[in-house]
Amino acid sequence: DVKFIVNVQHDCRSAHCGLTGSQVHHQEWKATNHTSPALHHADDHHFVLNLTALHNAALVRQTLPHAHGPTAPSA
Repeated sequence: DVKFIVNVQHDCRSAHCGLTGSQVHHQEWKATNHTSPALHHADDHHFVLNLTALHNAALVRQTLPHAHGPTAPSA
């Protein structure tokens, strides 16, 4: 059963992601010669969940195991 839906963001800091590629710019559906740095996510296991912005934060805290880490960022 689905109890709630949340939007999580990838935690690039913990996963050590970086700008390792390039992305081609398109104009009017055609590729141009212009490129920009592209972010590559190093894994699919590090995410940030902002519990202070949720209306159902108490339910999320009850559901997630404590092993998923602190509820505040570490220094």
